[in-house]
Formats: sequence, structure tokens, C-alpha cells
Amino acid sequence: MFKDARADLDCVVEAMPQMADAYWHRHLIYVIQGDMNTALNDLTNIIRHNQNQPRVYLARAEIYQKQGDITGAILNYSQALKRDSSNAETYYKRAALFEEKGDILLALEDYTAANRLCPSNTIAILKKGKYNFERGAYSVAVADFTAMLEQEPYNSIARTYRGRAYAKMGKYTAALEDLSCAIHLDPSNHLPFYHRAVLLRKENPKRALQDFSVSILLNSTVENSKAFLHRGILYADLHRYEEAVPDFEAVVELDWNSVEAHINLGLICQLHLKQYKRAIRCFAAAIEVDPTKDRAYVCRGDAYKAIKKHSLALIDYTRAIHIRPDVGRYYLYRGKLLLEMGHLDQAAQHIRYASVLTTDTDGTGPAALQKAVVQSFLHNYDDAIFVLDRAAGLDPSPSQYILLGKTYLKAKRYSEAVDNFEKALMYLSMQNPKILKQEMPKAAAEVYFLIGKCHVESGNYPSALEALNSAIRINPGYSEAYFQRGLVRIWVKSQRPLLDFNRALAYNPNYFQAYLTRAAYFGMKGRYSKAMFNCNEALKIQPKSVRAYLYRGSLKFEIKNYALAVEDLSAAIKLDPLCSIAYYNRAVCYQYLGKNREALCNYGIVLLLEKELNQRVLLNRGLLYYQSEDYDNALVDFKLAVSDSPDNALLYHTLGLCYHRNNQLNEALQSLSHAMSLKEHFIQAYISRGNVYMSLNTARGYKQSKRDYCRALHYDPTNLTAHVNLGIALQSYGKMNEGWKQFTSAIKIDPNCHLALEARSIVNLQMGHLFGAFCDINSAVNLHPTPTMLTNRGVIQQYMKDPANAMNDFQQAIEADPTYSLAYFNAANLYFNMRLFEKALKYYDAAVKNCVDDEGAVLNRAIAKVLLKDHNGALADFDTAISLNPFAAHSYFNRGNLHLTMGENAKAEEDYRTALSLQPKTVHRTAS
Repeated sequence: MFKDARADLDCVVEAMPQMADAYWHRHLIYVIQGDMNTALNDLTNIIRHNQNQPRVYLARAEIYQKQGDITGAILNYSQALKRDSSNAETYYKRAALFEEKGDILLALEDYTAANRLCPSNTIAILKKGKYNFERGAYSVAVADFTAMLEQEPYNSIARTYRGRAYAKMGKYTAALEDLSCAIHLDPSNHLPFYHRAVLLRKENPKRALQDFSVSILLNSTVENSKAFLHRGILYADLHRYEEAVPDFEAVVELDWNSVEAHINLGLICQLHLKQYKRAIRCFAAAIEVDPTKDRAYVCRGDAYKAIKKHSLALIDYTRAIHIRPDVGRYYLYRGKLLLEMGHLDQAAQHIRYASVLTTDTDGTGPAALQKAVVQSFLHNYDDAIFVLDRAAGLDPSPSQYILLGKTYLKAKRYSEAVDNFEKALMYLSMQNPKILKQEMPKAAAEVYFLIGKCHVESGNYPSALEALNSAIRINPGYSEAYFQRGLVRIWVKSQRPLLDFNRALAYNPNYFQAYLTRAAYFGMKGRYSKAMFNCNEALKIQPKSVRAYLYRGSLKFEIKNYALAVEDLSAAIKLDPLCSIAYYNRAVCYQYLGKNREALCNYGIVLLLEKELNQRVLLNRGLLYYQSEDYDNALVDFKLAVSDSPDNALLYHTLGLCYHRNNQLNEALQSLSHAMSLKEHFIQAYISRGNVYMSLNTARGYKQSKRDYCRALHYDPTNLTAHVNLGIALQSYGKMNEGWKQFTSAIKIDPNCHLALEARSIVNLQMGHLFGAFCDINSAVNLHPTPTMLTNRGVIQQYMKDPANAMNDFQQAIEADPTYSLAYFNAANLYFNMRLFEKALKYYDAAVKNCVDDEGAVLNRAIAKVLLKDHNGALADFDTAISLNPFAAHSYFNRGNLHLTMGENAKAEEDYRTALSLQPKTVHRTAS
């Protein structure tokens, strides 16, 4: 039936080529038969006659989607939306493709548009809510899920996600309500039970255990492995170790890469079951999964120590210290072990170092004299402390202790500073013994604030929070204390640092540092608009702040608004012309804007301002020179970078590429060989060196290049570049069959490797396999339709006696790149062969315009002008062709023919003599 229908439609199309309905119905038959490419051709014919049919673009998009061409499908959905922007289903389909491609923001925009056009489509709202939840915008996510629940109040998924978002926001009551409602709506879903258990594990562990158990009963696969893990931890917290072990074992069985499960199981075996060997195996498994897990090394060291294997324990403690040299207790563990092993000196050294990491202990004392203030101002802190300490014994007072504490703080002796501040508090309370701590004078608020700063500087954040809370309790309007507490909460990863910054600004609206810090916090969270708002407020307070302009410029760079970022960075440079980081950032912005000249200028200024060579600047500028094909300057930068980092194999590889581009082949070979000596099995360097050997164009170079490509394939048999380059090398030296095999191997590894397909098509053409050449180049064009590939396909179709399609390919190549001279040249040759000399001349003109050094285009244009009787123009072109290549005998011969036609026999004879001198064995016959 389809065959007869298609035959009828073929007749209609042949009789009426502009009848769109015939193409439409025929494309439907092709789709049913699975012939997608022919169906696409019919749809293309419809578009060629009428571009305003959305259904055609939708049909094309669906075909591309079936073929796995997501980009093509997206483009056609976009074309359909241009013609019908009210189709919610089209937005939804394009959003799904964006999501599959990974363009989440674009997908979110389409889901929003689909929801706007069709509010009943809750899937779009759900997708948007999930995205906002995943990126941490919990309040926005709550709003999305609330909107969805207004339309579908019984949707358990939305309830679950909103409950989780409420939990992230600290609204635990609302979270529990939503999760309980989700459980009621869908009792077979394990997720609400799991998340409700997580919320209840501290307040109601019994109910949490029940929820974990129900969640596991509903889903005991790897997807729900965290339920096993948390139930095991809860059992351990309740001292029910025998029940915790099976849960951790289940996690390990479901997900071997769960480090926490291995460690918790090992700790139970070690501390409670006394199964040390099993514990060691658990810790070893955790280390195998994550070799940088310092806790696993410490736990295994403890287990080895328990079974008296001190040497192995010492190794594990050493590894933990190597991973985290800033943790004092690790030195303490190792010191105790060394003490047990009898290494007293080493043990003492480790214990002393552990004490240095935890606290700084030294003498303290109070006093306040002008001499001490001067010494402190001159940074002679030891002298200042000596004077103040002596004065404190004579006249102890809160002010003396505060001054001494501030001096210790400046000297970075934080523990002594805390001691003196505490003595100041003691004297303040002694001034009125009946006074309560909550009723202390406001002077005490400053003391607590300074204590908090000391703890912050020493990394003791819990104590810092306690001190700052006391300062705020005494003086509720202390804006600096709120600001400092906000910073501490950021460092301890609390969820409420913004509250403190907001309070600091409420009490002091001109607090510049608070605005700037809040901007940094929002920027860290990816909330760039709010970050920029805070930068703007900071600039209102200090309009000449370089830091504010720098940070606002960086934020604008993050949102890809490079032009405005340049404006801010330029303002920072105007305020501080010696700020190298501003020049560097502006150079990066210029680079993204495509203003390479300005970027190079700014990189150069950075190098002039900084005393030492900045390797990052050298690399960026070198790469920019390389992209601009300025290989001489790129070489200078890469050489400087290499001198600063002589063991960097990648730098030497880049230097070799630059030498190669600059046609300094010997130097390129040396650099690439050195890169390979620095990095074993450096596959890309082997390939690059093979390319350099090929550029030598000698028999030895061919052998060496073949050897390097083979080495690269030996280390990585699936390397497509090595296969393709080896095939090109074999092809260049006439080994067509071997080259064809290499291209085929690359295509087997990756059927979408357009370079291999293009190269194999050329080999097929050289071997006379026209159909194979056409199939390969057609596949390459479908994968990567560049002007070069379209032109090559046109040439192959010209060999296949298909001038119409050949011309179509040449025209497509010209449309894709109007400056691609080779497409004009081949199109002109085709018109020339069809004896359409005027059209040929037009395209020869375009080819010469885009490539003035193309001798072939100039010579063919001259011949076309001869046939059009434009003898003067032809003679000028022959002269140009000869000036481009004085050794081309055919140019002299053709000019001689023109002179003979014009009756200039002497000039003709001279040109014939020159042609014969260049090619004495060539015999040209002309009609008498």
C-alpha cells in the first residue's frame, strides 16, 4: 500500500514540484518505513518553498531526535517556536532536550515558558522546583512546589521536595508536616520516610528508626543505601552495635565506594566487638576507595596499635599527618606511639609541635604606658609587653589588661591576649561584686569582642562564637560584633551568617566592610545579582574603593557580562594604576570579548608591574599569541614560562607546538622529545612529534612519524588522532590501502569521527572508489558540516557526474563561509565545464578576492576571459599568475596562445620558448 502511495506522490512531486502537501505526505511514508534521511529531504523541500510552516520544523525536530542529533532537534524546535510561540508542547519538548544536553538554565527558561502558556502542565513547575532545590535556592524551590501543590494538592513528589527544602531552611515543623503528608499520599514511596527519619533522628530516635526501617522495606537497593547508613549510625548512637553492623554491611554490599560505611563498621569492630583484624580490613577498604581520607589512616593506626603492630601504626599516623599537617592531635597520636616505642626525643618533639598547633602558652601581665604604645606602634611587641607587664604589677586595672591584651593580639600571641582580656573582665566584675554578668557595663562588650577575635585568629571558632554572643548580649547594638560573628558562622558553615551581617548594617548603615563581605558571601553562593547590589551599596559609602570595583568586575565576569566588567576594572585601574590584579582580570575579560590586542596590552602591563614573572600571565598571553598565529611572540612567552617551570611536560609540549607552527622543526623536535622524557607515555607529545616529522617531508621523517604514531597507538589503541594522522602519513607516501585501514579503525572506535570519515573519503577518491568516497564524505558532512567538507563532497559528486548536487554543495559551503575561496574556485570550474563562462568568471573573481595568492584561480580566470574575448583582462591575469609562480610552464604556454591570437607572434614565441625550457618533454599541439 505504501509503495503505491509513494509512487503516486512521486508523480505529483514531479508534476508539481512546489506542492508542499505532496512532500509532507511522502515524508510521512518515509518515516513509517524508517528512511529518515529521505524524509528530511522532503521536509527541506517544503521549507525551501514555504518557511512559515511550524509543523514542518516540528517534524524535522522529531526526526533529528530519533537519530540522536540533539543539536539539530533543538534548532528545529527553535525555528518552530519562531513561527508559533504559543505552543506550550514545543517549549516542553525543547526543554527536555536542553536538559538532556546539560543546558539546565535554557531548559529552565523553556519549562517556565511552557508553564506560562499552559499553567496546568505541572511537570514544568516540578522541573523548575527540582533545579532550584539542587542549586540551593530553597526559598525559590518552596515557592515552585507550593505553586504546583495549588494545582495538584495530592502530589506526593512535590510534598517531599518542599519538605526537604523546608528542612534545608531550618523550618523543621513545616518540613515534618509536608513529609508526613507525602507519606499519607503515597505510602509506597521510600523517600519521604527516609527524609522524615533524618529530621527525627535526634529528637525522636525511636520514630526515626521506624521510618528508616519502612524506607528500607520499600526500597532496599543501592538507591536507598543512605537509609541503611543512617540507621546504622543511629543504632550505634543508641549503643545497639549488634544491630548496627548488618546495616553497615548492607551499605558496603550495595555501594562499595561508601567510605563512611567502611569506617563506621571498622570502628564498631575495633571499639566494641574487639575484632581488630576485621576492623583493619574495613579501614583498608575505606583507604582503597579514598586514599586521601585521613580519618581512615588514623583509625587503622589505632587498630594496629591495639594489636601491637607499632611500625604499621606509625606509618598510618605519618600518612595522616602528611594529608592534614594542620591537625595537632595527629602529631599527639604519633608522639604517644613513639613514646611507647622508646623514641623519647622524637616523641617530645611531636608533643611540643602538637601543643604549638593547639595553643600558644607564655607569660601574661597588665600595664599601660606611653612608651609601650610607641613600641607597639613600631612593632617592637616584646619591648611593649615587657613595659606593660611591669606596670600591671604596680597598678592593676581593666584598662591596663585591655591594653596588654591588645598588644598580645597584635603580636599574634592569642592565648596570652585571651588571658589578659579575661583578667580585665575579672576586674570589671570586681568593681561591683553584686553585678550580674548580664548587667556588666558596655566596656565589657568590647573585651568579649576582642576575646572573640583572638579565638578567630587561632581557629577556635566555638569559643569565638561564645565570646561574641556575650558581647552582643551586653551591647545589643554592637555592629562590629554582629559582623565578626557572621564571619565565624561562615567558617563553621552555619546557615545563618546573613542574619548577623544584616543586623550589623541595621545598626550601622555605613558599614563598608559588611556590605563587601555580604557581597562575597552571595558571590560564593552564586547569587550574583544580590552580590552586585551589595557592591553598589559599598561603593556609595566609599566611591574610591579599589576592592569594591575589583569584586564587582569579577561578579560581572561570572555572569558573562564582560563589557561591564571591563568598565569596573578600568575604574579600579584609574584609582590605583599599580594594581596588577585589575590589569590581569581586565585582560581576561578582553580575551573573552575577542579584543586580543587590548588583552595582550594588559597582560604586558601585569608583567611590568610584578617583580617576579607570573607564569599564569605568561601562559595566557602565550596562548593568545598562539591563537592569533603570532608564533614568534608566543615562543618568547612559553620559553619564559618553561624557564620558571623546567619540569612541566605540558609546557614543553606547548612550546614544541609553537615551534612547529613557526616552522622551526628541529627545535620543535627537541622540545617534544624533552616533554616525553619528563612525562612517561605522553601520547599527545608522540602525536605532535609525528606531525613535525611529517612536516620534514623526507623519507626519514616519514619513518619517524610512523614510529611515533605507532607508539601512541601502542599506549592507547583507541586514540583517534593517532589513527587518523598515521593514516594520513601512509596516504601521503602512496600506501593507500594501509591508510584506509587506519581510517577504518578510527571509525570503528568512534563512528562519529568526522575527520576519519573525511580522510577515508579522500583515500577512496584517490583509489577510484567513488561511491565509497561519497558515502564517507556524506557521513562526515552530516556529523560536522564545515565549508571544507561540503566542498570536498561537491568535488566527489562532480567526479560522479552529478553536477547539480555538486553545485548545491559548493553553494552551501559559500553560504556557510562567504570567504572560503576554494568553494568559489570549484563552483567556477563546474560552470566552466558547463561552458557557462560568465558565471564561471563571476566565481573566479570571488575566489581571487578571498585568496589573492591562488595561482590556479587567477590562471583559470584568464582562460575564461580569453573565451569571453576579454583579451586585455586575460593578459593581465596571465601576468599575475606568472608573477605568483614563475616556474609554471602551462601559464607561459597559455599566454603564448593568447599572444598568438592577438597577432603578437614574437611575444608568443618567447612564451613558448620559456614553457619548453621549464618542461622540455611536454609537447603542446594547437590547431593550425
